[in-house]
Amino acid sequence: MTLNSVRRGPESANFAYVKARLLRADETTQKRRKVMSEKKIDLELDEATAQGHYANLAIISHSASEFVLDFAAVMPGLPKAKIKSRIVLGPEHAKRLLLSLQDNVTRYESAVGRIDLHGGQGLSDETTDEMAIPIGFCHGEA
Repeated sequence: MTLNSVRRGPESANFAYVKARLLRADETTQKRRKVMSEKKIDLELDEATAQGHYANLAIISHSASEFVLDFAAVMPGLPKAKIKSRIVLGPEHAKRLLLSLQDNVTRYESAVGRIDLHGGQGLSDETTDEMAIPIGFCHGEA
């Protein structure tokens, strides 16, 4: 084994392979965005739906074929909360929603500032990543 065969860095074959894969993924993403921007969907939003529902609790469950997202508002001093909205998604659309939320949160934080999940308790993002279930959210199986 020579030094060149174990060398790490921009010149290594592994780096070139990863860089090529990332470039292809970026090209694919750009092509998808172009196709999506060319497709126009006429969406109708009635007044009642436009009002929306406030939610500070999401209960997410899944089966092999769908994800169920229930949204409720828990009010201080009240022992009961009513589910205000239920969204049922196929697995592919659930993943698209996840990626879209990640993208939107990233853009929001770039424009407005970091969202603090810990109420000013000074916990780091690494601590957030270690949390299995975010506070205020539940999960289960449908």
